[in-house]
Amino acid sequence: FSSPLIKRVLNNIINEGINGTYIDYASAEQSLMAIDTLATTLANAGVINFSPTSPLSNSINKLYILLEKDDRFSPSLFANELRNVQSNISK
Repeated sequence: FSSPLIKRVLNNIINEGINGTYIDYASAEQSLMAIDTLATTLANAGVINFSPTSPLSNSINKLYILLEKDDRFSPSLFANELRNVQSNISK
């Protein structure tokens, strides 16, 4: 798959989360794994900066922290952090 296509898919997944699609823990967890995988793919292609100290990596790590305890999952906090991920992808 081409990098532009992968980036579109990544942005679509993020936008779905921002728009409230991932209201349950399981769907948020699945979306985060997809986001992480697609971001890694784009980083390996040199399209985005996803180094361990990058703002994008920091935002994705915050998403993982939000999913540490399923009984404390907050869809609104998850969506807010997805906005940061989206912002950091375009940097």
